[in-house]
Amino acid sequence: MPQNVLIANLGNRNITICDKYLSDCFTNKDNQGLVCNTTKATFDFTNFRTFTKSIKDNFEACKEHLQIAILDSFLPPNNQPVRIDKLVLISTNTLNDHNNGQDTLHEAIIIKKLLAEKRYGTFADDKIEIIECRNIPTDSENLMLFFQNTVISRLGLNYPNDQYYFCDSGGTPQMKTAMKLCVEFMIDPEQYEYYQVSQYEQTIQKIPNEQYRKLLNVYQVKLMLNNGANFKAAQKLLPPKDTIHKNLQFIESIFDVDMNRYKQLCASNPGANAIINLQNCLPAKTTMQINNIGDDDFIRLCLLFNKAWFYHIEKQYNYAVLHYCIFIEQYLSIMIGVYNIVAVKNDGSRINTPTEIDKVCAIPNLSTVLRQFNSVLRNTHEFSKAANSPDNPSRLFTLRNRISHDSHNFIIRDGEINHELNTLFFLEAKKLFVKPNFTQDIFHYFRDEVVNIM
Repeated sequence: MPQNVLIANLGNRNITICDKYLSDCFTNKDNQGLVCNTTKATFDFTNFRTFTKSIKDNFEACKEHLQIAILDSFLPPNNQPVRIDKLVLISTNTLNDHNNGQDTLHEAIIIKKLLAEKRYGTFADDKIEIIECRNIPTDSENLMLFFQNTVISRLGLNYPNDQYYFCDSGGTPQMKTAMKLCVEFMIDPEQYEYYQVSQYEQTIQKIPNEQYRKLLNVYQVKLMLNNGANFKAAQKLLPPKDTIHKNLQFIESIFDVDMNRYKQLCASNPGANAIINLQNCLPAKTTMQINNIGDDDFIRLCLLFNKAWFYHIEKQYNYAVLHYCIFIEQYLSIMIGVYNIVAVKNDGSRINTPTEIDKVCAIPNLSTVLRQFNSVLRNTHEFSKAANSPDNPSRLFTLRNRISHDSHNFIIRDGEINHELNTLFFLEAKKLFVKPNFTQDIFHYFRDEVVNIM
């Protein structure tokens, strides 16, 4: 059956003698006299280590005047927050003689002796473990290794199924930080709780389990978001209930041009997409031709164009050209459906498909740009068949394949996008599918909004 284990770094205020903290005795002459006169014992007040060794050696004379401090909040009769079954005391026993004056090894032994007196419940000898830290207690790097390789591994070995309660009120600041970091990254957050005890009020306060982890995860999320379209990967670093996680879900859905998913998220998280408000970032339909496009198709075209522009800004030119091509394919497909373009006259004679498209498409020079895309419309008869086939749900499949598979032809050697694409096509399409005041695509805009609130 799982038991409750208290794990604590020890400091110099975990015991009182004659109602005085030990730390206030070896530095204060009046307190020293009080202790000596009360216990009738002799003490070495040179430093904390020598003083606690004196108490340990004179335990029988001192025990009636000793009290456990800070940790007693967890022990009977207080039992906050639960009844503790086992204790793991982390003490210092520095190997370097020049830095061992504040060592807590003897203090840990005194606490173990006091617990054997049954004033704080019944703790058998095997229910109390003392772990010695031999490192200098301000050496952050070695302390991290100590908590990782000794403390956390010992817990996993000796108490694998128990519930851990960590006390953050003892030890050096470096020991506190090292323990908290190792606990957050090496122990399941469901298996432990973290507490701090007020020195003067002797009340305990719960500390969030993942303070450092959340801070580091936020930093990693920012790095991911600032390096491409890592919206899905960034979500994995955050808990599902986190606001940032939810906003990234919205961005991912529209980046994938998955409007069904976006609508589901809006329905299941009312009000959660305050930052990712798609409607506020879409342009109005500005031409007669565009007005004839359905709202869902218009949103789809806006997202496809913005996605291509996103890759363009990121200088991922292969993806940029490919997605510009996908946008053009969808644009033509929708226009053909809206205007029922027939590329062959009733008498069977062929018409100039690009010219016919220019008559109804809102983007000037579109046919010119398409011709520059590796002359994909050179065979107008093949295009007319694809455009006029009622049995083919992807009527532009042939056109799409040519554009997609030849995408490498549209990138020049120095890695910049084809000049004609940028001037003839991009600027005209941007007027229709990007809000006038936007200087970047909506995905960069949403990403920056999320990063700003982190």
